[in-house]
Amino acid sequence: MHLEGSRWRLDALHPGQREAVTALRQAARPDLGLSHPRPTPLLAAVEKELFYDGRASAAEIATRLDRPSSTARRALATLLGSGDLAVRCEVAQWHTRWPISVTWWCRLPGEKLDDIVGQLRRDGNIRMCVSLTGPSNFAVQAWVADMADLMATQTRLEHILRPGEITDSSVTLRTRKRNGWLLQPDGRARGDRIPLM
Repeated sequence: MHLEGSRWRLDALHPGQREAVTALRQAARPDLGLSHPRPTPLLAAVEKELFYDGRASAAEIATRLDRPSSTARRALATLLGSGDLAVRCEVAQWHTRWPISVTWWCRLPGEKLDDIVGQLRRDGNIRMCVSLTGPSNFAVQAWVADMADLMATQTRLEHILRPGEITDSSVTLRTRKRNGWLLQPDGRARGDRIPLM
C-alpha cells in the first residue's frame, strides 16, 4: 500500500490551516522511536477493539479487555507512535465535490514504481495506490466530480504510467460499504459494522 484514504485531503482548509493541524498532530503524537512493535496479544486485542469502535477511549478499551487503563494507554501510545495504527475519519462521499469512485488496474515496470507513486501523491483526486501481483501489478483509485473529471484524471494517469498502461477500470456511482461499515444511500454510515471473519 503506497497511498491510502487516511492521507487524502478534502481540500477544505487553506494552506495555513493545514500547517497548523500538521503541527498539532506532530506535537501530540508520542515519539517512542519504534519502527514496528513486536506483536503481542494485548496490541492485537486493542486493535480489534478499535476496529469496532475507533472512537473508544483508553478507559473504555481497558474495561472491555479487563485490563488497567494505564496498560491500554501504553498500548495505544505504542501503536500510534509506531505509525502501525492510523486514525481515520471518513466522509460521506456523496456529500463531497467528488461523488464518483473509479479504480484503474495497471501494468507498469517495477523500476518506475517510486517515480510513479511520487507523482500520484501530488494528484488531489488519487485516494489509493497499491502494488499487486499478477499481470496487472498496480491499482489506483480516485474520487472524481463527474465523467469529464474522470477522463481528465485518467489522461493524467496514462501520462504518469508511461511506459506502463491501464489494463482495466471500474466506475462506482454508489458505494454500499466502506472500511467495513454498511452505508445508507447518501453515503453515511448505517451504524452496522460488518463482522470480522
